[in-house]
Amino acid sequence: MQEVPGIGTKLHQHMDDYYTFREETSRVEESVILKTGKHSACEFRAAWVIFFRYSVMRFSGVAQGEIIAGGNFLNYGITWDAAELVYVTLSQDPLVASSLSELFQAHKNLCDGLGALTELSSASEG
Repeated sequence: MQEVPGIGTKLHQHMDDYYTFREETSRVEESVILKTGKHSACEFRAAWVIFFRYSVMRFSGVAQGEIIAGGNFLNYGITWDAAELVYVTLSQDPLVASSLSELFQAHKNLCDGLGALTELSSASEG
């Protein structure tokens, strides 16, 4: 089996880590969207996805004012206050908070690993 000289093994590991991350992200997203539905006044999934999007932004550290200033993506009668209330409720669920925290850390690790791969690739070209 041939591989990219100097980085093939690390590149393969990054690929495995990426697909594991994607699978876990899909699992957590589905779980949190369903929990979002339980905490919102809306009864349909498209609205839950909006609440989820807002909540993920808040969990990542973006302030409510920054989200509002970024443009209105709300619909279905959802207000910023209602979105914030769902976020606050979700943030009090330890499973949701820890799952999202782990995903953010896994994303950071992937980004760091990609930077290391880029450096390895550049060094092997030189």
